[in-house]
Amino acid sequence: MKQGFSLAFAQNLSLTPALQQAIKLLQLPTTQLLEELHAQVQDNPFLILDAPVHHDRIAANGAVSGLYHRASSLPDRGVDDNTATTGEVRATSPDYSPNSHDDSPPSSDSTEHSHDWNTPLNASPTAPRDAHDDAGDYLGWIAASPTTLREHLHAQARCLPAHRADAVTLGVLGLLIDSLQSTGYFGEPLTALLAIIAAHCDIPNDHALHDAVGSALPLLHALDPPGIGAFDLQHCLQLQLRHSSPPECVLDAKVTTHTAALRVVEQGFSSLAGRDRVALKKLLACDDGALDRVLSLIRQLDPKPGLVFAPEAVEYALPELLVVLHQGAWQARLNPATVPPLRLAKTHAQFVQEGHKRKKTAPQFADLHAKLQDAKQWVRTVQQHFDTVFRVGQAIVAAQQDFFHHGAMDLKPMVLREIADVLGLHESTISRVTQNKYLQSAHGVFELKYFFSSKLIQDDGTNTSSTAIKAHLLKLLQGEPTHKPLSDQALTDTLNAAGHTLARRTVAKYREQLGYGPAHARKPF
Repeated sequence: MKQGFSLAFAQNLSLTPALQQAIKLLQLPTTQLLEELHAQVQDNPFLILDAPVHHDRIAANGAVSGLYHRASSLPDRGVDDNTATTGEVRATSPDYSPNSHDDSPPSSDSTEHSHDWNTPLNASPTAPRDAHDDAGDYLGWIAASPTTLREHLHAQARCLPAHRADAVTLGVLGLLIDSLQSTGYFGEPLTALLAIIAAHCDIPNDHALHDAVGSALPLLHALDPPGIGAFDLQHCLQLQLRHSSPPECVLDAKVTTHTAALRVVEQGFSSLAGRDRVALKKLLACDDGALDRVLSLIRQLDPKPGLVFAPEAVEYALPELLVVLHQGAWQARLNPATVPPLRLAKTHAQFVQEGHKRKKTAPQFADLHAKLQDAKQWVRTVQQHFDTVFRVGQAIVAAQQDFFHHGAMDLKPMVLREIADVLGLHESTISRVTQNKYLQSAHGVFELKYFFSSKLIQDDGTNTSSTAIKAHLLKLLQGEPTHKPLSDQALTDTLNAAGHTLARRTVAKYREQLGYGPAHARKPF
């Protein structure tokens, strides 16, 4: 084979590091963005995070976008120009007013020290003192860490007497406790648990492994709270009924209410889940009054006993945008509580800039100058980030005026391409902005992607949004008679009478998406 050289021309699209950084930040929610900025401030001495803008003052005068755009539109004229640093401080300082003409630089305390974003904005530097407490010690500020489910169970396991469990059984019990979910259930079937335990324990064979697990499971099920270590809901209810002592209430001369409840859970669980009273009365051979006592006992059981010790964490949405009414029209404003006042450290930056102008060749000056350029890029990227969020929010609010005036039933169908064409951006950019970004309005807090929905044609030829139809369906479900829930066909007829052309299967799909079961499952039990 003959070898040689050749020359070819080709075009390749490459992303600069700055563009890659902007794309990464654009799709982050505000909470993660603040975490990223906090990490950068800790690593880069030229970056400073000031205290957030005072929410009430900015929101009241409607100058959020004006203040933000003043900060974001500052030209990058180098750190020797005071407007590159002090101008940003004025735009984000709690004491800044749009009508202020004070050109004096801020104090050193406010310009050279970063704010700890983990400290509440209204927190006092010291705990409140009681007037009658000479020591000034306020015990209410001492928060004890809550006991987790695993800690609670491990503490009980350590107290088991030696004659009830040997070392191997206790080791397997510890692994079973660590395998529990926060609800108290096992997330894996028994076969998967056996494989996990076999990988962590030195057990000679499968027979010994099954014996060890068979001895550890009853010990786990005997721990507090009852129902821990179940594989499903039916198993959890069984464990709780077997753990508790039968009450004195008698169903008839032979069977107690407790025994009847256990029979329902073990033999009639499908009828219980389907709210089939006829099948349950036939199973127990009892009347309505006796069945009501059995169902009352079952309702007292805890379907997720582990959440008493490890409740699921609740994450609150922090809206980046506020919708306000201005001269009869709804407009978007940036929420100042979510805009991080990131700026350059003026003194440090001037020192490095002067050394760079004097062409100092020391390696430390080269490293510091690179850090300075990186800090400038971060400030610019964060400003562009919130500018894009603000523009997209403005376009969405302008297109959905009827929604903000009247509610979800007047939401217009809209796709990403429409907003992209208005702003001159790519659809992928709009998609990134609307992910994990929230908007607060008079009708509640909504994710930006909520305002984008498919288009459906009504009987009169006009277009409507699938989200608006779901809102109409939700109103029907919430207002239906409790004793006689509406069937899917009745819901379909009502929606069609309102001008929506829908099939019954489409209405059933929307009903399930709203979290409502069929009509027979919505009847009182």
